[in-house]
Order: sequence, then structure tokens, then C-alpha cells
Amino acid sequence: GGRNGSTKTHMSLRGAGSVRFWGFTPPLDLAEAASAAAEAGAPLRALLVGSGDSRHLVTTLAAACERPGMGGSSMPSPLELTVYEEAPEVLARQLLLLSIALDFEVPRRERAEMYLEVFGNLMLRPRTATYVASRAVALRHLLEGGDGPLGETLDVSLLKMKERDALEDALRSYAEDAPFDAVRCHNDRLRRYYGSRYDARSNVLDWDYGMELSPIAPIVHKAQYREWRMSGIAFEVRAASYSQPNRTLASMACGRENGLSKMRRGFWGDVVNSPYVAAGGVEADDARLFEIRSKQQVKTACDVAYYNVLSCFQALERGSRLRLPPEALADFCYGASVAGDSEWAKGILAPSMPSPPEDGDSGEHQPASPRFDAPEGESRTADGARTATTAGASKHARLPMFRLRLVSGAWPDVLRKPRHARHYNLLYVASHAAHLLADARTNDLLQPRARVVLETARYLIETRKDKRVEFGRKLLELAACRGWTFDSGTAAASPTSSCAATSVPPDGSECAHFHLGYDAATAEATALEAQARQNSAVNVDETLKDGALLCDEATAHPADEEAAPPSSPENERGTIAVPLPATTPPPPPPPPGPICAITGLPAKYKDPVSGLPYATLEAFQELRKLHPAPERRLDSPAAPLPEGHAAGAAEGVSSRGEARTEAPLQRPIVLSSGMPRRINRVF
Repeated sequence: GGRNGSTKTHMSLRGAGSVRFWGFTPPLDLAEAASAAAEAGAPLRALLVGSGDSRHLVTTLAAACERPGMGGSSMPSPLELTVYEEAPEVLARQLLLLSIALDFEVPRRERAEMYLEVFGNLMLRPRTATYVASRAVALRHLLEGGDGPLGETLDVSLLKMKERDALEDALRSYAEDAPFDAVRCHNDRLRRYYGSRYDARSNVLDWDYGMELSPIAPIVHKAQYREWRMSGIAFEVRAASYSQPNRTLASMACGRENGLSKMRRGFWGDVVNSPYVAAGGVEADDARLFEIRSKQQVKTACDVAYYNVLSCFQALERGSRLRLPPEALADFCYGASVAGDSEWAKGILAPSMPSPPEDGDSGEHQPASPRFDAPEGESRTADGARTATTAGASKHARLPMFRLRLVSGAWPDVLRKPRHARHYNLLYVASHAAHLLADARTNDLLQPRARVVLETARYLIETRKDKRVEFGRKLLELAACRGWTFDSGTAAASPTSSCAATSVPPDGSECAHFHLGYDAATAEATALEAQARQNSAVNVDETLKDGALLCDEATAHPADEEAAPPSSPENERGTIAVPLPATTPPPPPPPPGPICAITGLPAKYKDPVSGLPYATLEAFQELRKLHPAPERRLDSPAAPLPEGHAAGAAEGVSSRGEARTEAPLQRPIVLSSGMPRRINRVF
């Protein structure tokens, strides 16, 4: 057990994997979520715990480019976004995705397609793999103290040197010559997840889609979901060849092999919960994308995600969202920049758009890079390169003031560091990291007035609806134990993204996020009242640890052998000891070993007739009275002691308590294969 009687539990959501490369909810504007607690002109200081990807970062920056400022100020409020991930591979991937989103030298359409491709595909196009490798080199140069993407905004001072080295190693693994057999690793992952159902996996995914995913996200097309479950390709451009592995999905995981703990590199990500939700494929501000004809969705989740990402990229560059004219809606689809029969871009992103470009913004008149837009064999001229660099620098200058801070390591170390004390006015916690809230020191991270956003299990299709509802209820109970109150005035842009304004908190199957408020002046009284109302502590270790509550008997499986959760919470990643927020001391541990059925003492012997354990001679005689031997009557003299008991507990004493004169019989000892001898000991 751990601190305060905590215990260790294993992962239950085997399909989600031990490393979460994307989240389970749609993107969220963090500045809007913290608007009730932020003062006029005060910076937003948000801490994201286990968010998994960069969706909230990109959405928050895009929204900040649209609004003039919070609290009525003329300038946008500065943003300080702190990302905590235990796995360095997840931090490196978030850094890469954000650098792709802010690479203004690449045209928006091509950049949006590559962003989604890296976000959710197991395999990449060759030019995308080349682009990822080049961005990784630039980020490594930045971490080493040089200039590069995000140079003025990235802060790695909170990382230890070994954590920084691990981050650089993760970026180094994105090189094109780094070995990673993604297809084999993905197939091994599927075989261990499905087990004996591997040959019938198409039927399993059909059940998951029809019973769990389709009722809550019908925009996700069955064919696309099936393709992702079978091959790992979520966003596919027509007539494109996906021959290079997506090395951003490779990670190290600790497991046991041949009785030894080992770290192995492979694919340990999600194989059940698709990336369409986290990529923004289930929500949009344009209702026309969700039009239904003949009981079928006109658009797909790929199209909606492409629209949202493209709209964010345009807001980052121009300060305004993408608006599709009616005549271009029919041809709008993912991959339209390379599809020969798609002409929608000519009327949407052409220079003759109604929204004129700002100073230094040349719209889509950016010179084509030789890797993406120019024909093979044709390179970009020096003048074009200088123009693209100048345009990209001018767009970077129009971004809001923000700083990205990276945090890794053990969560208790984060809680005890003074640099995080009373620093954040917004705390975002992913569903698989909800067990971290069991530590009462979590409130020490928050300012006197702050907001908390908790991710629910609405879009987790690996479990059933009743488990998702129960998970949401336990989240609210845990939040009440921390003194957080449900915000009944939360306004949601979409009823599925956040809890709509209501006085009664909805369950975890109705909304994707719970918005809560924290007030240091009333938090302690609120927590005491909640604990008294519950009349017992919330057993976080069993209900919230890595989604343990979310799996019932029909979906719970033992962990994979290679990726099995380790037993050491200090050195390994899979299992974490969770302290119980109990107000009473834990019960004493039971005595080890079997207990005597008569005396209650630790038992050393076992009755061969009844099978009950016993500790003393008197207990054995009592057991023989209650359970006589088959060949003796109940009123017969006392049964002789068994050989093991006579040799161990009552050697040299007869059944009547008289001393014996003869030596006990000895079992023959074989000295050779053909000549057994009987050797008697001398007493």
C-alpha cells in the first residue's frame, strides 16, 4: 500500500492503451472556460493534466486571435499554458503538432491536411514524413538553446535535465531513418487486445460502432471508423500512398517479460477510441455540415475535423474564422487540395475572398515549398523563399502573447514545487488522470478564485453507458471533496462539448466536460459538507484509477504481457499508488497465511479429513470429534495423530499424553537407483 493506506490497481481500459496520444473530448477554448475567474487584463494561467494532444492549445490560440481582449481590455490578455504529461513522447508530439499549426510558411490547406494526418494516422505519406523529420530537427535545435519554431514562446525551465534529454530523444526518433515497424506493432497490439476474437474483430468493431459510437457521434462514418480500427488510417487522402510510419505514435512502455521488467518501444496507443472526437470531427459552428439526407450524413467526421482545423488556422493568420459560401459547401471535403475533382478552394481561400488580407498577409499567394506544392524537380526561388519567410514572420508577430511551459515527471513532485503554488486560475484534468485529484494538495496549485474543467467519459466507447454515468457521478463527488462547486451558469457553445446552463449537474453521458468553480474562502466548508453528506470517503483508487470504473465484467481483460502495468509506482509508468481521501484510519491488514478454524491462530497444519487448517494438538482433536475419520466411529478412542503433526507439533508425545519409547517410523531414503535403504536416526 501507499500513503494513507492506498493500494495499487492495474489499467482497465486496455483498448485505450498505456500511452494516450489523443484525448477523448472535443477541443475547448480554455480562455472562455476561465473567463469567470479571470480578472480584467489578467493573464490566463492554465494547467493541462493529461490532455494528450494539442487540440486545446490550438483552439485557445485561435480564439484569442479573434477576440480583442478579456474583461474589456483593448489588447488580448497574455496566455500562459502549462502542459503536464508523464510520458516524454506525448510532450514531444504536442510540441510537434503545435509547431505544424504555427508554420505559416506552408499553405493552410496543406498544413491542415498534414496536421490531421500526423494527428490520427498510423502511416504517413512520404512527404509528410519528410516534413515531420525536418520540424523535429528544428525543435531539437530549439531545445539545445538555438533559434527555431516557438523560440520565443517555449519554456522548458520546469523540466529536469533527464526529462529534457528524454524529450530530445523522442524528437530524435522522428528521423526518417529511425526504425519503427508501425504495421507489425499495430498488428501485435490488436492481437493482444482481441485475443481469441482477433479473426472476428470486424464483428466486434461493428458492435462497438452500432451500440456505442453511432448513438452519440453519428457523424463518424462506419466505413471510416472500420478502416481506422483495422489499419490505423483515420484521415485518408484519395489516391495517396501511405508508406511511411508515423513515428510520433511510437513510445516506450514498461512491462514484464520472462519474469523481468523491461522497457520496449512500440505502439501502445489507442485502438478502440478513434481520434475523430479529439480532432474536432463531431462538433462545428456550421450546422450545414451535419445535414442529413435519406437518413445519411452528407458530410463525415473527416470533413468536419478538416473544417475546424482549417478554420483555426485561418483565425491564427487573419483573426477570423472560415465561412463556407453555399455554392462551395457541396465540394468541401478533406483532402480537397490534392484531389483533382474538387474546385471548392477557388471560391473560398482564393485572394478574392470578402475578407481582405491584412498588412503583410498575402492570403494563399504564399510561394510554394518544393516539398508540397511545386512539381517534382522544380525548386522554390530565393526571392520566393524570402517572401514566404517574411510573410510567416509577420503572421507570427500578430499572434497573442503566450508562453508554453512543459512539465513532466511524477505528479507528487509537481504538487510540492513552490513554482506551482497558487499559480493557476484554470485546471484541466483528463478522464484517465482523474485519480490524481485524490491528493488534497491539488488545491494548492490554484489561485484563490479559479476554474476547474474535468473531462468526462461521454465519448469512451470501450465501456457501457451506465458506467459512463457512474464515472461522471464519481467525478462530481470527488470534486465536492476538494471543495469545488458545479457552475450552473456555464454556457456551452454546443450541448455536447460542455455542461449547458442548468442547476442540476448532468451525468457523464450528456456532456464532454464538467465546469467547476473554486473559491478558497468557501472551499474547506464545502468539502466538509460534501464529506458529511457522502458519509464516507470516495474510493478513488478503485473507481477512478485509469478508468477502472469504466469497465464491467464484459469488457475487463488482463493487461498485455509486454505493456502490463508494473508494480513500482516510483520508477514505472503503468501503475500509480493513489492515496485514499479517508477521514478514518485504514483497517489493520489481515494476518498472513491460513487461520486455525478452532482457535483463530495462524495455522501451520491442515486436517486431511475436513480440509480445515489448525494450529495446536487440542484444535486437531476438536476437529477430529467434529469430523471423524471415515473408518472410525465417533465414540471410538482418539484418532492417531497424522505423521506430519507427530513429526512437527507433538513429536515424542502419544495421543494420551504418555511418552513414547520407540523412535518414529522413517521414510526410506534412496541412495541409488537400484538399492533403497532404510536409515534410522538416533535420538
